[in-house]
Amino acid sequence: MQYSIAYVGQICRIVTAGFELYVPKTVRVKRKASRPYYPKSVRTLQSKKLECWRLLRNFRTPKLAAKYAGLTQKCSDAIQNFHLHLENRLIEKGNLGNFYKYANKKLNGSNGIAPLRDKDGRIVNSNSEKASLLNEYFSSVFTRDNGVIDEARLPQRVEQQMAAVFFTPEAVQKSIRDSSQTALLARMAYLLYSLRMLLVLFVSSVSYF
Repeated sequence: MQYSIAYVGQICRIVTAGFELYVPKTVRVKRKASRPYYPKSVRTLQSKKLECWRLLRNFRTPKLAAKYAGLTQKCSDAIQNFHLHLENRLIEKGNLGNFYKYANKKLNGSNGIAPLRDKDGRIVNSNSEKASLLNEYFSSVFTRDNGVIDEARLPQRVEQQMAAVFFTPEAVQKSIRDSSQTALLARMAYLLYSLRMLLVLFVSSVSYF
């Protein structure tokens, strides 16, 4: 009985080793986007702004629109004051390494877009405000359609006609079945290869006994 238990244990170890070597594993890593840490006062304003935006999206009243605009301005001012206070503290400490590190971080934004200035010269830091600012700029330089088509600039008309393309339910089903069969054959081939390698390990262990 002791020999049988040891033999079964050896087989289990072989199978486990085979799965460790030849069975792929996937690990899903959830990465959290890094966000700047703001004090409680700024986070409170951001929460009020988000709540007001949700109400404005549902009801769209002038009173809510004015309130949302005021909260947006308060959030921008609070964030700007926070960064100014942070920069003043950095200057007061006189640490040259931290200063260059902060300067490089400000020049090279993590999202690829550094802080911008609006038409009033105010520094814009938040992603939503930068997106709105860029959207307004690109909208201002677009060419508006005047409804006039210049026929002289149109390409020449081609008399050739493209052959008709038909998709029947039978053809689609056949393509799906063929792709499914190909994937199934690939999985079966991989499974047979894994079993073959496990068999090699098993035979080598049996010959050891």
